[in-house]
Amino acid sequence: MWRNLGSFRENPLISSKSNSFNKVGEKQLNRDYHNLNTLRRIKEKSKVGGLKEQDDQFYEVERLGNNREWSIELSKLDIQPIRESFRNLHSRRLVHYSKGSLDKNRALHVNVPKQPLAFHVKSKDNALIVPIYKKLFANLKTHLQFNNIFARDASVGAHSWAQLPIRIISDSSALDLSLSHLVSRVPLRSPSEQPISLTVYIASKLNREVDGSKSFAIFDPELQNLLIVGEASTNAVRDAIGKAVASIHAKKFGDEGLYLNADVLTLKNKNVVVFNDNSLLKQKISSDIFSAHGAFWTHNGLVKAWSGASRTTQSLNDTPSFGSVVENQKGESFVTLPLKTPNATEHPSAVVFLISDSKNALPTLSKLSPSQAAQFFLAGYNGTKFQPFFGESLYHGVDPNGVVKRFKDLVENMGVNAFILNTAGPKGLSSEETQKILESIADGTASLAPTLDGFSLFSPITFLRGFKNVSGQKTSGNSSFESEMNTFIQTTFPTVQL
Repeated sequence: MWRNLGSFRENPLISSKSNSFNKVGEKQLNRDYHNLNTLRRIKEKSKVGGLKEQDDQFYEVERLGNNREWSIELSKLDIQPIRESFRNLHSRRLVHYSKGSLDKNRALHVNVPKQPLAFHVKSKDNALIVPIYKKLFANLKTHLQFNNIFARDASVGAHSWAQLPIRIISDSSALDLSLSHLVSRVPLRSPSEQPISLTVYIASKLNREVDGSKSFAIFDPELQNLLIVGEASTNAVRDAIGKAVASIHAKKFGDEGLYLNADVLTLKNKNVVVFNDNSLLKQKISSDIFSAHGAFWTHNGLVKAWSGASRTTQSLNDTPSFGSVVENQKGESFVTLPLKTPNATEHPSAVVFLISDSKNALPTLSKLSPSQAAQFFLAGYNGTKFQPFFGESLYHGVDPNGVVKRFKDLVENMGVNAFILNTAGPKGLSSEETQKILESIADGTASLAPTLDGFSLFSPITFLRGFKNVSGQKTSGNSSFESEMNTFIQTTFPTVQL
């Protein structure tokens, strides 16, 4: 294919001996005239739509990697594709374009960094991001122009109760393939008519640095753009997208529910929302995973945020096969696989804050009232530090009073029990014991267990049938933790009323 068709004399389909066209050449000439007419129409449309007109380049005959409508849509974003540009490319071709190695089961293996993305929000008071954002965004778009573009129109959430359409534009085919198992499919329309609430730009090969980090994400809540620069794992990209989605959803549909940075397990036919640090998915869990890494909790029920789950290869019962991407990190390997569960389900029977307490301040199992659950949700103690809402920069630009109230109302109005489960309790818990305690929480047994009085933030369970390691007693660490948590909430959220 030619990008410049100013002259037909160099067309190899013209017979050099007779200086006349053979039959194939005549067909090619007709196609060339058709392309020239197409170019005129594109230029006219560019002038009307305010697009940048290119004098020496135009979109040739449509084929895989060169769709006219998609190219025009990219032009509206100031991205003039010089190489191939794909939209929702199928897995076979994505594997073809990916750098890595195939194992005996034809799963693709790639090496990715282990560290998370440094997450920044573009706001007026962010003196670090505002001065560099415009130039960085322009550099990112230029970078994408000179690389193959792999775009994906999809959504986070796949039910009418909660669904946020997104568009991911990336320079990495392997990352696009992995994300294709994570995001939810949507009906594809014309690129210009596709509803989009968040546009994600990923330049994994771009070498830039912000605040000492070469892998970072910048969220622009005003334009609803998310820029991701540098190499990153699927988990890191998913977490960055989840933070942006949480903010956009809370602003647009906050009255209808919340995006929670939690897993949802189905135990004994009951749903349990589990806040944790991804440690749960590293274990071989016998229960069904309804939703991993995030879920929408609405007044109608729970909605799966992500259509897949990233698990360690050691925790899988099946071996990854063709179309799967195994991301090798230092000492661990992760693979993202589809979750074969419904898109929506009923309300949870319980909310569990699953932590491994390094301060030795929490008992093994504690029960929470709706107000105490809202406090713990706000503080987000993950066992080592306080991280509001169990996710850095979640609900940016949203009134925390509204977020806490929605969470408390859902717990209270739906009759949901709330617990803190400390796997590093006084005697520690194995994965099997953790599983059985979660089952007792799901079926309501734990809610009937006796508790110890005299605590303001939680009520330790003193006895749970069948578990010797569950026992509550008052220690000096309890009081210091309560004081530390109250101080953190008052300092970080002085306007929040609990």
